[in-house]
Amino acid sequence: MMADVKMLHVPYRGALEATTAVIAGEVDINFPSVTGALPFIASGRLKALAVSSAKRASMLPSVPTLNEAGLAGYERTGWNGVLAPAGVPKEIIARLNAAIVKAVNTPGMKEAFIKQGLDAQTGTPEQFAAFIRGQLMQNAKVVKFAGIKTE
Repeated sequence: MMADVKMLHVPYRGALEATTAVIAGEVDINFPSVTGALPFIASGRLKALAVSSAKRASMLPSVPTLNEAGLAGYERTGWNGVLAPAGVPKEIIARLNAAIVKAVNTPGMKEAFIKQGLDAQTGTPEQFAAFIRGQLMQNAKVVKFAGIKTE
């Protein structure tokens, strides 16, 4: 959408199948995870053109971001988070958040995330809620632009 590039989405059962299709020349491009693509990049079977995150991947420091490669403002990554049911008291949410932030920021946990190609970030529940709202708005724009309809 941002680059005004027309692409045909070719669905595969999983990331490995999609990556294998690129290697085999069945499709031209794929957006795999860094950790999923790394063995193929290291063996020379895939060439990393750019990463979609805002900053370079620690596992591929020589590969530019899409922003650096000329697609200004592009940032799209997968993310995970911890959620609780609505109505959980704020005091419990605060205690859970403090424990999660403490655990995620330990050297061992940070190293484990890095080995998986993940950049762990922590913050407040309010910051995470704002992030999720932003992701929903971004996705809504893409859905509208692409004319995606529910079936």
